[in-house]
Amino acid sequence: MAKQDDYARYTIRIPKDVYSALEEAASAANRSVNAEIVERLSYAVEHPRSHYELLLAKLHSLASQSEDDERTLEDAQRRIDAMAKAGEKLSFVAEQGFDFQRKLMYHVLNYVDEIPAELAIWAYDVISAVERTAVLNAMLANPDLNEQEARKVIKERRDAYRREALAFLKQHLADLAEDEATENASRDQDG
Repeated sequence: MAKQDDYARYTIRIPKDVYSALEEAASAANRSVNAEIVERLSYAVEHPRSHYELLLAKLHSLASQSEDDERTLEDAQRRIDAMAKAGEKLSFVAEQGFDFQRKLMYHVLNYVDEIPAELAIWAYDVISAVERTAVLNAMLANPDLNEQEARKVIKERRDAYRREALAFLKQHLADLAEDEATENASRDQDG
């Protein structure tokens, strides 16, 4: 136990509301008001104000970093939303069978002996990019597909699109022929 000589006596005046708060804190901590005051003064001496200022600076830094992180997350969310919209547009193009870029580039390559080398290289690059986009879209639509399976799905879709386009073209030509026959028959009756 501490001796009387280990302590210095000092009398202070404390406002009543502060003393009441110290009494409540001392009671909650199961110690005397004097022990509560000594504990608080000891803590204040061990942790000078500069320590608090350092903690406050760290808190401000964390708050600032948090705000920066929030802005970064908002920017990332905007970019993700834009990519999702672009993905929807690409998906729409792929679903509709709009394969015109690839077909156009293959057509350009039919004249590979007659076109500049740069144009041929560009056409190959476009074909590769279109093919890669189609594979990625197929893999996005069905995450269980690997690249080879995605290529198979794309080929099946293209073949189905070609069959539908060919059937439509045949029907259109048949309708034209029928219309022409009807028109010729009508002319023959009138003539």
